[in-house]
Amino acid sequence: MAVRRFRYSRELDKMVEVDVASSDVFGGHSILGEIDPFVSPVDGTLITSRSHLRRYMDERGLVHYEEAKTQKAESDRYAVERERTALRERLWEGVNRTFSMGSRPRR
Repeated sequence: MAVRRFRYSRELDKMVEVDVASSDVFGGHSILGEIDPFVSPVDGTLITSRSHLRRYMDERGLVHYEEAKTQKAESDRYAVERERTALRERLWEGVNRTFSMGSRPRR
């Protein structure tokens, strides 16, 4: 399926097609076409539209693959940060314990 973009032209007072490779194309909202009906691999339900797919996934607690990848990456990042914080706390506890015992460097 070829991607086609349109923009409203005030001079022409109508929508005109914009070359996708053009440098003046700006980011913005897009309109997604309807999906082709398909059978869910989870339980065999026939999914006929995007809204049906959203309801279906919400009702069953399912998450879209791309969204799940993003959530996993964020959770991995937070796990690493928690480990670093715990390590810092253990190191500072050791430093504080050493100085609270009154140990002095040897001469």
